[in-house]
Amino acid sequence: MSLSKITIVGCGYVGMSLAALLARHCNVLVLDTDEDRVRRVNAGMSTVADAGIEQYLARENLNLAATTKPLQAYE
Repeated sequence: MSLSKITIVGCGYVGMSLAALLARHCNVLVLDTDEDRVRRVNAGMSTVADAGIEQYLARENLNLAATTKPLQAYE
């Protein structure tokens, strides 16, 4: 069974928390214009200062990636 694909636009507080939770059961791609945020997501790090999200990212096996390219995100 293939996982659903979800794109989330923006990885601030709301986008990051939604992406982390959804990425446990879906393939999640985050679209953001900030290259540093994209780099952090792709490195398995949170883009926001939140201990709960940081711990969740460290312990869960997530299907989470990020891009700055809209065409890739909406494919």
